[in-house]
Amino acid sequence: MRENLADNAALVGEYFLERLRELKDKHRAIGDVRGKGLMIAIELVKDRQTKEPFGPEEAYPLAISEGCVNSGVMLRTIVNKLIISPPLTFSLENFSEAYHQPWVHPDTADHEFPATMAEYGDVSGPYGVFHLRQRNLLPVPTFFTPVEGLPEKLLNTVTVFNVYPYLHALTDASTPLWLDFNIKSETEHELIWNVLLPKGTLKSETLEAEQDKFRAFIEPILAEDIGVCTGVGEAVHSRFITPGRYSHMEKTVYQFHNWWLDQMLSTTKC
Repeated sequence: MRENLADNAALVGEYFLERLRELKDKHRAIGDVRGKGLMIAIELVKDRQTKEPFGPEEAYPLAISEGCVNSGVMLRTIVNKLIISPPLTFSLENFSEAYHQPWVHPDTADHEFPATMAEYGDVSGPYGVFHLRQRNLLPVPTFFTPVEGLPEKLLNTVTVFNVYPYLHALTDASTPLWLDFNIKSETEHELIWNVLLPKGTLKSETLEAEQDKFRAFIEPILAEDIGVCTGVGEAVHSRFITPGRYSHMEKTVYQFHNWWLDQMLSTTKC
């Protein structure tokens, strides 16, 4: 029985891959995860003119609707369709390549939001969630108007979540959101984004300037993540698997594997 966390997570990945091959051969239910490609998306600001959806180029908008939650908050719902291009290459080792470093984002966010201060949120389903506080422990400044009445965990942290391995998103108190994740078929997945915004956000005269500041902040972070994910897609071998606390990506892999196994085993007879 292996006891360190990295080995335990790796065992889950090995079991997942073996089970996936068996199910694929028996039922042709899902593509083999070994291969090319990994999609990642962080930017959450919609372009009001082009109406481009959140996420990577493979995401296409299906519907957009708005409704009032209360007198001061608007609920904006965007439904995207992800067209997946299996097979994907990923493994615990691959994805841990750059996340066992002292910093997750050494040239950008980690100076203000140290990864060592991350607080994990345990949720059900194929999500990984963690909250990052500022190094100085002060409330996190936002680019847009915060939503009033949020719980402390969302109000005073930057929240990052993963829908592994497709999306990696960053939100704060001005863009709280949650997802519904609906697998339609082997290559078609629906993501329903529910975003809470103060009513005046999209009509603000300063919105364009705020978007520019947000993009200037997020694009270097995205570039660091894409570098990692490019290596993952090429099956880069990790040199940094070490015992200890889960990195945020390890936890996501572990959680996603368990959720996916539950989904497959509940609908197939093995």
